[in-house]
Amino acid sequence: MAVTVPTYVTRQQLAGALDVAPSAAAARELDRKIVEATAAVDQLCRRTFVPTTDTRSFDWPAPGHSSPSYRLWLDDDEIISLTSVTAGGVAVSTGDVLLEPVNEGPPYDRLDLNMGTSTFWTIDDTWQRSIVVTGLWGGSSDAREAVGTLSEALDTSETDIDVSAATAAAAGVGDVLMVDSERMLVTGWSWATTGETASLTASMADRSITVADIGTYADGETLLIGGERILVVDRAGTTLTVDRAQGGTTLVAHTTATLFGARTLRVVRGSSGSTAASHSTGATIERQLYPALVSQLALAEATVGWLQGRGGYSRSTQGAGESSRKAPTGTLEDLRDQCARAHRRYRWATV
Repeated sequence: MAVTVPTYVTRQQLAGALDVAPSAAAARELDRKIVEATAAVDQLCRRTFVPTTDTRSFDWPAPGHSSPSYRLWLDDDEIISLTSVTAGGVAVSTGDVLLEPVNEGPPYDRLDLNMGTSTFWTIDDTWQRSIVVTGLWGGSSDAREAVGTLSEALDTSETDIDVSAATAAAAGVGDVLMVDSERMLVTGWSWATTGETASLTASMADRSITVADIGTYADGETLLIGGERILVVDRAGTTLTVDRAQGGTTLVAHTTATLFGARTLRVVRGSSGSTAASHSTGATIERQLYPALVSQLALAEATVGWLQGRGGYSRSTQGAGESSRKAPTGTLEDLRDQCARAHRRYRWATV
């Protein structure tokens, strides 16, 4: 199963938690579990946390609502930021619209017209879909972190993008990356040469590699030399310190072998309602962030899903046959409760 939607945990994070060796079969199952876990978190919290640019229509005045005339409830939708509003086909200045509740959002669940202006909601021939709102929608703030830069210029159609070592170390399958105003969904990756070679003996103690430019590597980056994966754990001067034989690969000797990094990402362009655009070499890449409890719960759900699937959904802690019992899920239940208390959306009377 390929990842076609953003997820709150990446394939790499789940593989690391489970200590699963890379393989095509494992990748498909890991992807399935992170997609399922993300859906489970959304269902529990009754909202989605992935920011999406979209245009949505609302009835006004909505039947059954006793709201003040200046208020538009967004009902099952939540907005992070506002781009444009029309009412009855007439543009409304976004400067006259207040996103509420101001002290709790984003996200916001209603739009109020500023009572200090002369702006008012209007309808055309019918109240149905009378108000049209364009903006960034989602159940949390649009939090992001810078994770490196593009190593090449992009046109609007390229789907294999070369990135810096920092991006390669930070980004995983299921992540949403933002370059300028475009969002890209990471669906895979491939190896790209670093332009350098190294020699290593077949010893776990041989962990040092001398490189020409230490700045082109990142802590936590996985490299490939021959058929062996190595993990960069430290950088000093011109020396990389690495952990050998990672991801189920075999420790072997290498003589002037090319170093590869996982620095080509396969992405879906124009993801989450954004528009594919051209970008310059060196453009900053940001990684979408989600609330900590949301990401933790997604990882826990995916981990339990993987383990239970491998055990035929009958894992036990002791005993056999009729005396066996299922593994306790108290910790997972506690995490579910914490996440629900912090992020679950409850409906209230719209007055």
